[in-house]
Amino acid sequence: MANYRGKRRDNGTGCLTQSGGKYIMKIQIGEYENGLPKYKTFSSKSRADAKRRGEEFLKTHNLSDRSYTSITLGDYMDSWMFNFKRNELKPQSYDRLDCTIRIHIKPELGSYQVRRLTRERLQRFLQKKHDEGYSKNTLSTLRGIISKSMTYAVDCGLISLSPAHNLKIPRCEMTSVPTRSDPHSYLPAETMERIFERFP
Repeated sequence: MANYRGKRRDNGTGCLTQSGGKYIMKIQIGEYENGLPKYKTFSSKSRADAKRRGEEFLKTHNLSDRSYTSITLGDYMDSWMFNFKRNELKPQSYDRLDCTIRIHIKPELGSYQVRRLTRERLQRFLQKKHDEGYSKNTLSTLRGIISKSMTYAVDCGLISLSPAHNLKIPRCEMTSVPTRSDPHSYLPAETMERIFERFP
């Protein structure tokens, strides 16, 4: 039986192997709670392609730091924005997304470790925003940001399953807080009559 507790590798180190007609680039990205190493793998029929994909992954993730596995959502969002969304969005769209994260998501969830986030905690976040009177469009935007960022975390090997899977948007008509900051105001009948007399 293989001894998995031999020499410890550092995060960000890996090896290139060949198996079943494919080349596999395996990079250590952390450890499981039992101490066994956690890997991110890239496979291809081309040795050069497998190596390239692994090297690109290393360039965009600071895996040499063991704190990577305990990264907070706030720090992770910064990395996600800089390494991924910056190259995908136009400057104006990027600024709007960054503003939404900074105003809504970071104050509520930024201090949580990504690997310890749960669907229940994220659902409570959406419920709180709903109760504060935010519109369905805003809630949908927040859910979309969280869902996409967690999918990227899965792709990077930071987490194995997305805690944002199947998040529900609360029914906005059930909120106890009005979405309008000011109630409707109405002019008295005598005022309306004076207006009609002045402007027939």
